[in-house]
Order: sequence, then structure tokens, then C-alpha cells
Amino acid sequence: MPFLPDALSSVTDITMPGVIETYSGGSYLEILSLRLHEYFAFRNINLIYYAPKVLSAFFLGYLFYKHKLLEKINSSISKYFVVPVVLFTIGIALNLFTDDIVGSLANPETNPFYTAIYMGVFEITNIFLGFSYILLVLILSKVSVFKNILGPLKYVGRMALTNYLMQSVIFTTIMYSYGLGKFGSFQPWQLVVFAVVVFVIQIFISRIWLQNFRFGPLEWIWRKLTYLGR
Repeated sequence: MPFLPDALSSVTDITMPGVIETYSGGSYLEILSLRLHEYFAFRNINLIYYAPKVLSAFFLGYLFYKHKLLEKINSSISKYFVVPVVLFTIGIALNLFTDDIVGSLANPETNPFYTAIYMGVFEITNIFLGFSYILLVLILSKVSVFKNILGPLKYVGRMALTNYLMQSVIFTTIMYSYGLGKFGSFQPWQLVVFAVVVFVIQIFISRIWLQNFRFGPLEWIWRKLTYLGR
């Protein structure tokens, strides 16, 4: 459709070596300039592609609450345990055979909708896997052994905004030039380790904070701004 942005509108002339060099060794203003460039490069595709996904997640959460699905799952855990297993199996199968499935539906060289079909299968896969993860966590949270393991996550959830922004501060300090300048220096598995370590630390800090305060610091500010003048 002519009024929609090109499916590849996020493509820019910036190369990955240039990105790594700027983030790891550039000045703050150079990094800010690159971030703004990335924002405008991805803006159209984000509005068309990601905004509906984000809004749909809110609607699905509302429907989940309205139809009391949590209560239904709690009333028959063994019955609903089958559902995430089936969803997960389908999701993994779609993930493993995405190329074959899309290839049977469209030829990448002749079909102009190949990318759209590929992303459609990709997103359907995400739906199956995403729902399986959510349901599995809900079910496991009702089993005593896993309840003790998952229980501490509630502290992080009550301080979600504070922890989210704190992760940004921690990792930009590690990666960007105005900190340690390590952007592009780590292997993916190392980043996973860093993420897990930081998250575990945040669990402990959140628990200690909430033993003394009702809200997280940024949650308190957000609440004050929300009810300003009331």
C-alpha cells in the first residue's frame, strides 16, 4: 500500500563497525546523535509494525483478566498444564522449520510478499511460544517447590520502572565510551551472564528496599506525578 512505509525503511547507511566505534569510543554528543539517527531510521517501521503488537498485549491482558483465566488455571492446574506443553511444542516446530514453511508458501525471488509472509510466520511462532511461557510460569507458581523459586520475582515486579531504568544505567555505563567503553567486546553468552547477575542483584536490592518502603523510588515519583493536585 503506497501510504505505508517501505518494509525495509529501517535500513540506513550506518555500518556495524561505525556503530561499535561510536558507542565504544565516541563522545556523549556523538552517541546521542547516533541514537537519534537510529530512532528516526526505525520510527516508521516501529509505528506500523511494533505499536500494534504492544497495544495488542494490553488488550490480551485485559481479556485474560475479564474472563478470569487465572482463576480457571488455579482451579485445575493439571488440566491446564497440557496447554503450554502443546503451545510450546508447536512454537518450537514452527521455529525449527520456518524457512521450509515460508519456502512452501512463497518464492523469495519472485514473490513481493515473501518478507511479509516470513514475518507473519515468525510472529505466529512468537505467539505460541510467548503464551506457553506465560502459562507455564503461572502454573509453576502454584507448585510449592517452584513457588519458592519464583516468589522473589514479585519484588522486582513491584519496582519494575526503577529496575528497568537502572538496567539501562548499568549497561550503558559498561558499554558506552563515557563508562568502560566495552560495546561490541563481549560474546552473547557473556552478555547473558551479565544480565542474569544484574537481575539477581536487583531481586535482593528490591526486596531490601520494599522491606523499608512501600514503593520503589521512581514508582513513588510516578505516583506523585499521576495524582498531582489530588
